[in-house]
Amino acid sequence: MSEYQDKFSKIIDLLEDQAPQGLSISAIARELGMNRATVSKYLEMLQSSGDVSMQRFGRSKLYTPAQRVPLSELFDRLSNAIVILDADLHILMVNTSFIKTLGIHRERNLIGASLFDLNLRIFSDPAIRRNIERIRQSGTYLAEMQHIEDSTNHIYLLEFAPTVSHVGKPGIMISLRDITAWKNAEAALKNSEKKIRTIFETVPSGIILFTGEGTILNANRASLEILGLRSFQELMSGNIFAISCYKGKVTELIRQGKVAETELACDFDRLRREQRIPSTRSGIAYFDIVFTPITLDGGGVPHEFAILFKDVTTERLARKELAFKE
Repeated sequence: MSEYQDKFSKIIDLLEDQAPQGLSISAIARELGMNRATVSKYLEMLQSSGDVSMQRFGRSKLYTPAQRVPLSELFDRLSNAIVILDADLHILMVNTSFIKTLGIHRERNLIGASLFDLNLRIFSDPAIRRNIERIRQSGTYLAEMQHIEDSTNHIYLLEFAPTVSHVGKPGIMISLRDITAWKNAEAALKNSEKKIRTIFETVPSGIILFTGEGTILNANRASLEILGLRSFQELMSGNIFAISCYKGKVTELIRQGKVAETELACDFDRLRREQRIPSTRSGIAYFDIVFTPITLDGGGVPHEFAILFKDVTTERLARKELAFKE
């Protein structure tokens, strides 16, 4: 394979020297002292890999180096900080982001320097150094690692990959980026979710999540206690419409798809008889509810809904009795 790579390199170097003028197979074979058939085979391989381009002029084929975006320009525009090392861990290439991220003086000449001799804080981490050595020795290595810089508390994500140059020489590419903001946002989101779960479980009002078809997705402990149930599975045997004596009211709330406050009644005797929901309550109960659609960030038609409800049966019956006495 190294012999092939050597021939590939010679052909590409010759084409670059003659560019923009193209060379024929015969001209390449003559300049390099190679067999024409062999050159033709190598050129086919280089063309298939995108390293050379071919144009036809009559029956002749003229080859030129492939026209690509300059690697150095593309390399410098990448947001990730990247360094490419040779087999001896000397620097072959670095991009601008690498210099900025690690706070390296631009006047410093990095090309050809040993990575471990630069005294860069992130590469003084023994775990990172061992991982790089594993790649160098073709051993088992981690493709990704995270590193916390003690002096700044910045968190970096490092990615590692072995590389091979177009002439077959092994190397290592290391990419790193500062993920501190992302990690902080992730921690804040988890903290927020924890607070929401705490509220969901401790609020005295019942909360039930359900679909537009009435399927109950989740419910908090308070909702089970209010409905006289022991487990979520007991509630799941019915649907949101079964809880209300007036299915049409819930259906209309879903159709309107907007936040609303209203009252619902539940006949627990019918609930046990028709829906086989084993509530410990009996008779008719009344609930004040807040209905809300659950929409994603992108908006659109909601497919999930929630009700927050509290039992107002005692107050309702007291008002009714007071009104009767008056």
